[in-house]
Amino acid sequence: MVPAMAKVENDFQTVWTDICVRFHAGQHITTKSLATGVPSSTFTVLRMEPDRVVITCPHLRGERSIHRDAFKQGFLAWPKYCEGAIPEDTIRDTTLSFIFGFFRML
Repeated sequence: MVPAMAKVENDFQTVWTDICVRFHAGQHITTKSLATGVPSSTFTVLRMEPDRVVITCPHLRGERSIHRDAFKQGFLAWPKYCEGAIPEDTIRDTTLSFIFGFFRML
């Protein structure tokens, strides 16, 4: 199953604006396996800031700030991930896995 955002041909600014509008503090996001759809881990949005998203999850100590530039790099990698060219086990619990968690919900 290909995530919805993979079918949308947007520029990054449109995607970033959508992320800033759709997500809010306290929202829980579950990452899922692209191949099986099985949930992997859940993280929580702590803050939405103009140039970053701050999250936390049970296995992190403290919080993780994900800058807009990291989302842009994820945006560029997203099509390869959806094609299966980026193995899931290489991104598990990395910043990219959290970014892809956001993308799956767009």
